[in-house]
Amino acid sequence: MEPIEFISDRFEEIKARNPGYSLRAWAKSLGMKSHGPLHAILKKQRKIPKNLIIPLIKTLKLDKEEAKYFELLVDLSRAKKPEEIDFYKDKLAKLSPVPLREIHDLEAYKYLTDPIHFTVAEMTQLKEFNDSPAWMKKSLRVNQNMRELEVIIERLRNLGIVQRKKKNHYEKPLQHLYTKLEVTSEVVQNYHKFCSELAIDQVSKQDISEKEFNALCFNIKKKDLPQIKEQIRDFINRLVEENEAPAHEGDETYQLNVQFFSLTK
Repeated sequence: MEPIEFISDRFEEIKARNPGYSLRAWAKSLGMKSHGPLHAILKKQRKIPKNLIIPLIKTLKLDKEEAKYFELLVDLSRAKKPEEIDFYKDKLAKLSPVPLREIHDLEAYKYLTDPIHFTVAEMTQLKEFNDSPAWMKKSLRVNQNMRELEVIIERLRNLGIVQRKKKNHYEKPLQHLYTKLEVTSEVVQNYHKFCSELAIDQVSKQDISEKEFNALCFNIKKKDLPQIKEQIRDFINRLVEENEAPAHEGDETYQLNVQFFSLTK
């Protein structure tokens, strides 16, 4: 990731929370007389000057780790000699998640409780997959900042969910992973809530040619409920078996939500 992408991504997050925070307002808070130089930086027409690093950290409200990461990105972007480049890359690598053996339970818990991990894991098998945070952010319909995406792909590798074989080429040992970590039912419920909220968001955003939404209610006999649930599971398995694209041949990642619940009591 480039330092300009990092600050641009953070600025977009702030703007999403506060639409009134314009480029001019940001430039003013940085002590600039006009927003022109800042605009040129974001367009990658100018490098980030050293004297702007601290003001950028303050105005973007970066925490200690993020600030350190940003400064290293700037240093790496300015490095010329191979030994300098290796030095800064090594320091950046040390800011990545610690090895799996030390935090297995915590990382696995994060994987399950943050559903975007499931999406990114599936995306690695797309034909045109690129593991740069900028590409992933651009390809995702869910808004996610690039630093988080960088951590997510690293976490997936640490957990062994994906394996990097060469640049932008990942293998997924298990096509559909089920965690063995014991977690509360609340975690599973939150995952289903996330998927349902995602559907709510996309129902009006995606063209009808890109999606299929169906809903109906009907009466059943209570004794048939176990059989119906089994039929739903069989349908899901059959749909995946017959239609999932082979690794590195898929064009897009899709979400399938299935809910079946009582409307009366």
